[in-house]
Amino acid sequence: LAYSEKPMPPEENNKVPSHCAITLFIATSEQILLQDNISCIDPENHSVTRMPAGLIVPHVYFSRLGTSEDGGEAITKNVLRDFAGLENMDEETTAALLNFSYHLACGNTDEAYKSVKGVRSSNVWESMSKMCVKTGRLDVAQKCLGQMSHARAAGALRQCPEQEPEARLAVVAVHLDMIEDAEQLLKQCGRYDLLNQLYQASGNWEKALDVAKTKDRIHLKPTHYAYAQHLEALEDVEGALTHYEFSGTYRTESPRLLCSMGMTEELGNYVEKSDDSHLHRWYAQFLESKADLEGAAREYTKANDWLSLCRVACFNDDLDRAQKICEDSQDQAACYHLARHLEAAGHFKEAMHYFQLAGRSSHAIRLAQENQYDGDLMSLALSSDPSGMAQAAKYYEQKGQPSKAVILYQKSGQQKRALELCFSARLFDALRKISDELNAESDPTILAKCAEFFMQHEQHEKAVHLLSISKQFDRAVQLCAEHDVQITEDMAERMTPEKNSMEPSHRAEILQEIGKLCRKQGSFQLACKKFTQAGDKLKAMKSLLNSNDTEKIIFFAGTARQPEIYILAGNYLQSLDWHNDPEIMKNIIQFYSKAKAFDKLAAFYDACAQVEIDEYRDYDKAGGALKEALKYMTKAAGEGDQRVISLQSRITLVDQFANVRQMAKTEPDQMVAICERMVDLPDIESAVRMGDIFAQLIEYYGEMNDYNSAHRTVERMRQRGIVLTPYLDRSLLETIYRAVWQPLPEDEGEQRPAPPDDMEEEIQEED
Repeated sequence: LAYSEKPMPPEENNKVPSHCAITLFIATSEQILLQDNISCIDPENHSVTRMPAGLIVPHVYFSRLGTSEDGGEAITKNVLRDFAGLENMDEETTAALLNFSYHLACGNTDEAYKSVKGVRSSNVWESMSKMCVKTGRLDVAQKCLGQMSHARAAGALRQCPEQEPEARLAVVAVHLDMIEDAEQLLKQCGRYDLLNQLYQASGNWEKALDVAKTKDRIHLKPTHYAYAQHLEALEDVEGALTHYEFSGTYRTESPRLLCSMGMTEELGNYVEKSDDSHLHRWYAQFLESKADLEGAAREYTKANDWLSLCRVACFNDDLDRAQKICEDSQDQAACYHLARHLEAAGHFKEAMHYFQLAGRSSHAIRLAQENQYDGDLMSLALSSDPSGMAQAAKYYEQKGQPSKAVILYQKSGQQKRALELCFSARLFDALRKISDELNAESDPTILAKCAEFFMQHEQHEKAVHLLSISKQFDRAVQLCAEHDVQITEDMAERMTPEKNSMEPSHRAEILQEIGKLCRKQGSFQLACKKFTQAGDKLKAMKSLLNSNDTEKIIFFAGTARQPEIYILAGNYLQSLDWHNDPEIMKNIIQFYSKAKAFDKLAAFYDACAQVEIDEYRDYDKAGGALKEALKYMTKAAGEGDQRVISLQSRITLVDQFANVRQMAKTEPDQMVAICERMVDLPDIESAVRMGDIFAQLIEYYGEMNDYNSAHRTVERMRQRGIVLTPYLDRSLLETIYRAVWQPLPEDEGEQRPAPPDDMEEEIQEED
């Protein structure tokens, strides 16, 4: 006696007994094989439990426990699974079956088959086939089917395409009328699609639908359809209609079913309740076939089938209603049908309108040409496709209206034909419009023809444009040069050949010519760009210098990295107010240094020194600048050069005078002596201004209140022809001349003040 505590799935709970008797085969002392299990619950009275009392093949005997209410026998018997239906066989057959079961349990198929090889009873073989189904032995089942001559089952098994052994075994089970076993086998292998088919074939539709809803969703609609056909065969109309709807085939099957049964009124009610446009369209066609045009129109309206609705209206010659349907719905198919109907009736204008609404402009154009509606043809053609435009253009050309033909040819993409017509009819305005739309992708022959035309009519700018986009760069540049065509930046870019489109030398020549033309026209920056593209950076720099764009000049010089360009940039920057702009001064020095133009750099430092002297009388800074000039001049010319010697002499004098100015407070007498000596030097003006020396003496005498000496020094300056005002303050001169009671020299052009004690009288001095 065995009891299983393992919880079972709900679907298996009723199949496996919780209390059961187990029959076993003892193969060896260490090998025990399960043969079968039999429930201990009394099948006749489930409240009574039985205990196994004995085993005599092919029966197991049980003893009932307790008292049975129905007064049944105390001893009951059950047939072993492998002997079901073979209880009354002779002992030899029973022993053979027992050996068959034993060898099958051992997995020894050959021995099992040998043990029953001599059995001739088909019932025995059928029983063994069922035993193979229960034990899952498909290979043995095939042999059993052959022995029992069950050709249908054997053929079905051979043709079965399924790969799962359980599914193939289920085929055998079905042919042996073991439906429950087939069901269990299909569940084990998860083939719910085959289980669904099994339920359908056995008429178990509720289970089939349940499996389709939960396990086999892909076959849900086919299952509903099959069930609907089953209900239709049973004349269950309501059920069949419901399941046809579930299957999604109600649009065709439901009307067919109702019509085949003559249920016309029910068909109308069924369609009326539905919102499906296909059903309403089918019912409308049905009513139309019965000559019920009013009902058909009503159903066509519900189905939004405007074509059929318009067709019915046209059939009834109700053109107003047909036109209203087309105008309201804007349905192209309906508009086309009405247009054909109107054309057949001779209403060509209206037909053209509805052909256009239907998107069939070619038909509208055809009608306009046939009936010579030239006024409407142009608007129809412009709204048509290119083929319709070309058709209308050809019509206008034949009619002698080339201007309209040109427009339509151009719109349809036939530019070549449009241009030929422009040339032949001399339509200059149209030709100009066409040329404005030409681009690099246009036909080169078209571009060449247009360019030639514009050259003949002295439209040089347009001709240059067309020659450029047609890649005739040489002719375009030549035309610009001959007729002084103003070159814009866009035009210059169009005339610039792409790299690798021609020989580099030829490309450079074209760019050189463009650059020269731009420079001649004053477009210096554009000329610089073209010269740069041509590889001639020197000409590019020279052009850019004419633009006076300092920022771009500095940038270009920095990127060019050529000594000549550095020198040109430095020379240009020296022409600016460099002494008031440290950035410009820095760039000048940097460019000359990069170019290694030491003589230029020395000259610049010399100029810096002169500015310090002339503008600020700062001989200290001037001396420093001259020393820098000497350094670079030495690099440029060498130690023995006359310019180097001259600079050294000037530096000596400048430094001497700078020191003199510092001696005014500490050693005034020596300062005066040195200044007097410097005044008499013959080449002093090359280094120190004579006026600065005299001014130093005069300022010193003024500070010492020695106005007589100051006055004598001023007079010496005047005798040497030195202008006083750049060196001496006006107030100092007035003080000196007032102190010696002398009038201010007339060349100063100012009033002389009155003596300090006379404030009432003013003496006016005239120039």
